[in-house]
Amino acid sequence: MKSLPGRPILGIFLTTFLLSLYVYPAGQKPAFELTRQMFSETKKIKSLKYTMKKRERIRDQMREQVSSIKLYRHPFKVYAKQQAPNEGLEILFCDGDHNNKALINPAGFPWITLKLDPMGKLMRNDHHHTLYSSGYDHFISILEHLFAKYGEEVPQMVRELEPVIWDGIPCYAIEFRNPHFKYLEHTIKEGETLTKLAEKFHVSAHMILEKNEDIDDYDDGKPGQSIQIPNDYSPRMMIYIDKFRFIPLMVKVYDDRGLYEVYEFYEVTVNASFKPEEFSSDFEEYDF
Repeated sequence: MKSLPGRPILGIFLTTFLLSLYVYPAGQKPAFELTRQMFSETKKIKSLKYTMKKRERIRDQMREQVSSIKLYRHPFKVYAKQQAPNEGLEILFCDGDHNNKALINPAGFPWITLKLDPMGKLMRNDHHHTLYSSGYDHFISILEHLFAKYGEEVPQMVRELEPVIWDGIPCYAIEFRNPHFKYLEHTIKEGETLTKLAEKFHVSAHMILEKNEDIDDYDDGKPGQSIQIPNDYSPRMMIYIDKFRFIPLMVKVYDDRGLYEVYEFYEVTVNASFKPEEFSSDFEEYDF
């Protein structure tokens, strides 16, 4: 019996459709696609308001900080007020203002408003990241780099765990496992700093600093000096993704020694409306 016109094409279509139902049950997406949707949704954000609890391993101790944060993505503006450990400490930074210095109200000695370089030693001391990493962009850029780097292997590196309720919000729980993580030997070239190396390879500058005990600062290191740098940001990450807004609400990062950093987002308002003066030191609610 002759095949009816179009039947082979229809058969291929039905086979593909049925396979897709078998691999991805109705209403579900594979973990790597959920993660990609998070990439897409976070890039639509124009402003954020949230409370962040962060824990970072500094000199073998997990140090905790809680801050309330307001943020504009473009142009970049950020205001943060600490709840702990330095209650009342305020930071205000607006790209291009004050010669690109951040205003700091220490809420204590020396009792004056300071102007500090966000990339300088004083502001980076005992922190994994700079204030430029506020919000989601830095974290998303790291994951996008890993997805691009490992391409077709990514679906096997990302898996969905049991869903969770985070701060009252239903979330997907995603785990990223990277079997390729390792440290490589790198010879510092002219003009290279730990910060520039971290940006180039999408890794943690603090992790490089921590690994090389003979280097004291992010701008330290001499051309020709051999150092150890990670080839990737992390061997394992866990992410809680808001099921409705597809924004990350918890990020847990491991290195070769164990838990490295945790970032928890609470009371997140996406595309928050701010008054222009909320990014000014003269705003009545601030103490600069």
